[in-house]
Amino acid sequence: PFSLTFDVGGPITRSVADAAIVLGVVAGADPDDPATYQSIGRSYKDYTPFLKKNGLKGARIGVLRNYFGANAEVDQSVNVAIKDMQKQGAVIVDSLKTPQDLIDVSGKIFSTISDLEFKWQLEDYFKTRGDAFPFKTLSDIISDAEKNNVPINAGVLGRLKTSEAREGLQDPYYQATLKNGPEMFRRVIDQILKDNDLDAVVFPTSFCTAQPIPGVNDASYKCGEAPISSNLASLSGYPSISVPTGFASDGLPISISFLSGAYSEPTLIKLAYSYEQATHHRKPPQFLK
Repeated sequence: PFSLTFDVGGPITRSVADAAIVLGVVAGADPDDPATYQSIGRSYKDYTPFLKKNGLKGARIGVLRNYFGANAEVDQSVNVAIKDMQKQGAVIVDSLKTPQDLIDVSGKIFSTISDLEFKWQLEDYFKTRGDAFPFKTLSDIISDAEKNNVPINAGVLGRLKTSEAREGLQDPYYQATLKNGPEMFRRVIDQILKDNDLDAVVFPTSFCTAQPIPGVNDASYKCGEAPISSNLASLSGYPSISVPTGFASDGLPISISFLSGAYSEPTLIKLAYSYEQATHHRKPPQFLK
């Protein structure tokens, strides 16, 4: 399930420069999306002036260590990336952490809001498709999938059923979570940035490399436990950018994420571009048999 409160699709591109170009096209106020009205006067039509090769020089970068520890190769790759930033003139503020109680409640906040909103926002979307569209509700989707044996991952189907069982948008627990949850994440991130005089924080984009698809057993795949780092951007609504740091021994890619406060896209682009241009880790994907 997805949610208009949390999920904002940004550019997915082959380079930071391409991301800056695409962001200039998609940023701004959308009449059909009231959340974007806050960006009026705070976004840019062109983000390419922020592509600076020396963008890391003098920048203060914090390292959030909560999100390491699940995979040795991921940790090593991201740690090398941090040293590379230091070589480019960045000041590294290491061993920072988000509060454990914030991590403990993140899953509950996400599911409370996303599962409930998905049910009703999907129904709103179906209304825009016209009377001939075959689905009207989430229940229609679930019934069709089960009737026709559509190959949906069991975990995903379980989430859809959980969403279908949720109450309406006036549910008081949802309303309280919506009011307090994202604001709590913003407050914590703002405090970390302020207390340490940081331009951004960094962490592994994913604590492990991509896992095998459902039904495939790969005995060589190793992945421990760590908090989900994408929750930091998703639950706060703050911008982040991910850049390759290299590849694991099995050939799967590893990336580092930069995150900062509201409307910090110019800073994040500057930092990410500087790191990318100093390292050039990206390789075109191979289409293996």
